[in-house]
Amino acid sequence: MACLRSLMPTCADRECLEISGLDTPAAKPYPADVKKLALVFGLLAVLAGIVGSFLAVLYYHKSGWSDVGTALLALAVTFSVGGAAATWVRAVEETRENRAAWRDLLREVVEVDQTVAVARQLIAAHKTAKAYSEQYAKIIDTRLTLRRVWLDPLVANAESREGHVTIRSHLDLMKDYVDRLGEEYEKSYLRVARQQRIDEEYLKHRVGDLASCREPLHSPGRQGGSTEVGGVTPVTDLGDGLAYRQRKPDRSDPVYLPTLAWKMLQKRSQFPRLNAFLDDCSYQQCDFVEGFKGVKPMLEKRAGIKRESTFQPAILPTHANTSGR
Repeated sequence: MACLRSLMPTCADRECLEISGLDTPAAKPYPADVKKLALVFGLLAVLAGIVGSFLAVLYYHKSGWSDVGTALLALAVTFSVGGAAATWVRAVEETRENRAAWRDLLREVVEVDQTVAVARQLIAAHKTAKAYSEQYAKIIDTRLTLRRVWLDPLVANAESREGHVTIRSHLDLMKDYVDRLGEEYEKSYLRVARQQRIDEEYLKHRVGDLASCREPLHSPGRQGGSTEVGGVTPVTDLGDGLAYRQRKPDRSDPVYLPTLAWKMLQKRSQFPRLNAFLDDCSYQQCDFVEGFKGVKPMLEKRAGIKRESTFQPAILPTHANTSGR
């Protein structure tokens, strides 16, 4: 996990940049190109104006050179007006392109926040180590997205023009938070994974036993009635002329309760970061949320998006019981 925390681009990062053509910050258009364009048109206009003025004044009574000087003066005016118009159009185009690129980066960061928020809710809802493993894989994918945004040339160029608090510093908070979850997962998850396999085998057999527990009825639609489960009476004809219904489930049966693997995950001594991740109060104050709350307005500003209301990050309530066991 130490390599994941490194701020220097990894081999995979460099390969990704080479493939996408973003190996240098100059790979995208920036306002410097507009300045160069304006400078070229300006120099041409000044040069044509100086030469034209010289010829028009020196050969005032000679129609040939005087006409050339007049033409150069007209060309100078053309360069000035045309250059200003071309520069303005190019500046507008580059601003639009850059804002579109910033919107793409903003969309990626928002998707990261949404992915993490959904992962929290699903882990707390399923209450299984399997769900945690599946959602953790998606959380790791979000870190790759954050790394891609961190390495983007737009962000790299903005970094040199900002002060102590930058886009990258906020992204670092988000990446480091995911890294710490990964360290805990790598260190402590093996025993939980083995217990999850045991729980799955137990549930498989137990669910089969419960599904086979049926009570005979006289026949469908006749006397005797049936006990509804969740408002529905499941009646089945097994081919022997009798109808059967499932017995009313016992909610205290272990099949309806969290597994032993989940109880292992609830131990704060072994998984303090996971429990803090699932706790709404702790998560609202964590580095990931703070980093997201900081980077989103900065990206919105560069994307040309005006914020009309106070922003709140996506925090889906988990209502998870994270007490130590």
